[in-house]
This record gives sequence, structure tokens and C-alpha cells, in this order.
Amino acid sequence: MSRFWVQVGILVGVLVLLSVLILQNVTMVVVSLLFWSFQLPLIVVMLLFFLGGFVVGILVMALAQFKRANNP
Repeated sequence: MSRFWVQVGILVGVLVLLSVLILQNVTMVVVSLLFWSFQLPLIVVMLLFFLGGFVVGILVMALAQFKRANNP
């Protein structure tokens, strides 16, 4: 079996799992942030927090590499 088909199989598996996650989390939730309050589907809230954590992690990693590169 070639590497290509292994990658295709992994991609299909991830897409199936993501589809299940989305279909199970369509409930509307109320988000209260300071003075604002709005409703969003739970999956949107989960994705926003995931992306926010990802961005913070990338920034921390970049800062650590920057400090390491500029340390004498």
C-alpha cells in the first residue's frame, strides 16, 4: 500500500470524526462576554476556543525561539 493511500485514509477518518463532532454539537448556547450576550452553536464556540488556543501556542513558541536565537 502506497503512502498516498495511507494519507487519504487518515484524511477520510479525520473528516468522518469531524463530521460526527459537528453533528453532535449543533445546540445553541448563550455566550456572555462583559456587556454582550449572544447565541452561537456549540461547535462554533468550541472551534473559536480551539483556534484561540492554537494561536496562543504558536505565539508562545515563536517568542521562545526568538529569545533562544537572540541569547548570546
